[in-house]
Amino acid sequence: MESQIENNQNLDEEISLIDLFAVLLRYRKLIIIGTLVVTFLAGLYLFVLPKLLPDTDKKTSVVVYDIAVNRLPLTVERQLPNATGNANLVLGLAMLNIRDLPFFKSVYQDFMVFSLSDTKPTTEVEINRIVQDSFEDKKVVTKQGALGAALKLELTVPDANIEKTESFVQKLVDETNEKIKAYLFPLLDNLKKTTAETITAMESQTASMMNSTQDLNKVLLDLDTYMADFGNFVVLESAPFIVPVAQGRMTKLVIVAFAAFFVTVFLAFVLNAIRNIKADPQASKVLSEAWKAGK
Repeated sequence: MESQIENNQNLDEEISLIDLFAVLLRYRKLIIIGTLVVTFLAGLYLFVLPKLLPDTDKKTSVVVYDIAVNRLPLTVERQLPNATGNANLVLGLAMLNIRDLPFFKSVYQDFMVFSLSDTKPTTEVEINRIVQDSFEDKKVVTKQGALGAALKLELTVPDANIEKTESFVQKLVDETNEKIKAYLFPLLDNLKKTTAETITAMESQTASMMNSTQDLNKVLLDLDTYMADFGNFVVLESAPFIVPVAQGRMTKLVIVAFAAFFVTVFLAFVLNAIRNIKADPQASKVLSEAWKAGK
């Protein structure tokens, strides 16, 4: 008895598998042609269209800019407040400024280097969103260079925008310079004034203060030397280092092909189910009654 039940179960499983293969064979043309057509169209979109219409080519590259940092003398730097968290005060200020979204947006809106479209967003909110997304998506990355003496700025931009990206970075550096000057120059002027006053007061005291006055004189000398040769706090260096970002077009094409195959297989089973329902008056009646009941 048990053996008979087991045989019936095996038979049912074989019939079910045969039914599945029968559906695939019945709709093989739909599955094969549908998969090939979708894959072909995807191939045109991924490989041919960018060559015919360069504006649609969404290839991107990581463009790395080296920004030299004109560091303050250590004797001077130690006398200034430093809330940047960076041992190099000027470098810390430069990184904070570039990462400041309102400041970055004020420069970015004239260049729109992350977008292929020349049409600017119509509202401030849209521009703000683009800038915020560029940081969240790692399209803007700031790194400390070797020995903390430089700043590396990495921008991921469409290849078509690489040329104007340099103009954008140059303006970003220029505006960063002005921000740092506005912050540091008053502090340096005040440091020079208070240091000179302290030296004068200490020189009138006993000889035991001589070592302290020498240290302060060194601060003044270093500060005067630095300001005499001062050009800018940060300077954009030579041509950027450009690394193309892999597009993974072939991977995308394979994914589309598999997706098209499974969708057409699903469609084949749907069509087969509809065919079976039409051939079964009882099933058609049940579905018709269910449809009416749902109204």
